[in-house]
Amino acid sequence: MKKVFAFLLVLALVLATGTTAFAGGDNAGKANGKDKVKVEKVERVDMQKVFKAELNAQKKEVAKAKGALEEQKELLTAEYDALIAAGDTAGAEALLTEIGALDTQISALQVQMKQIINERYMIIKTEYSDEELALFESAAAVIEQMYADASVLGAGTIVVKDNIIKLEAPAYIKGGRTIIPVRAITEELGATVAYDPATQTVSVSKDGVDILFTINSTAVLVNGVPQELDASAEITNGRTYVPLRFIAETFGLAVEFDEESGAIDIDEEAMDEPEEEGDADTDAAAEEGDPAAAGETETDPVE
Repeated sequence: MKKVFAFLLVLALVLATGTTAFAGGDNAGKANGKDKVKVEKVERVDMQKVFKAELNAQKKEVAKAKGALEEQKELLTAEYDALIAAGDTAGAEALLTEIGALDTQISALQVQMKQIINERYMIIKTEYSDEELALFESAAAVIEQMYADASVLGAGTIVVKDNIIKLEAPAYIKGGRTIIPVRAITEELGATVAYDPATQTVSVSKDGVDILFTINSTAVLVNGVPQELDASAEITNGRTYVPLRFIAETFGLAVEFDEESGAIDIDEEAMDEPEEEGDADTDAAAEEGDPAAAGETETDPVE
């Protein structure tokens, strides 16, 4: 937390300095002030990148350590079950002590993970205006009203190639699937996105791979080859939402999801063992929703 508070303090000083840069009375002074603010803005962005990179590196280290402990716990639990089945209660009791110690270590790492996620949120929050944050929270409220079982993800929880994504509308988990606003993620991946209102389709293209989603349909084409989602792509809050894992893995990327903290990392290489089918960010979109209830507009829903 100390690093983040230091970052926010420096950022506030930079913004204050930028404000005083306009205090001159002549045009030359104003011009110099504007140039100075531009330089300071670039410096602020560079600072944010450094802090983001540090936090993301910390998160990966914590996730790796947590995963190793969970594997140990799984092995000990299997051994414990075998001892119970064999009637060796004394040996089983001894293993319970070890399992309890692992639980304590795992819990501590989970607390650390949540702290890192909170710190990432504090950084990404500096990139939102008050109006943008209000719109984000409003969109989250709509999603929660539409889907009683939906779990809305906060700003700063999704990272693509070590870059925290600034989402105008929140991603959410529903039915064990992570659903994302398509444009925010795909453009960060370097993909192009286009919406065709006549056919109600959304195309996503990158490196010779073309994905064609049809709104309110489970049908999807990948380079013209039909595939099937177990739920349809949809429009929510006037934006097109699609399953995260399907997008990422179709483009050859790995998705790491931490259920307890809600952190999602997308990278070029697999960071952990493949998750079992049905995890929170596997392929599938949310169920179809009432466009009127979703507050949709006639604007391009891929925005």
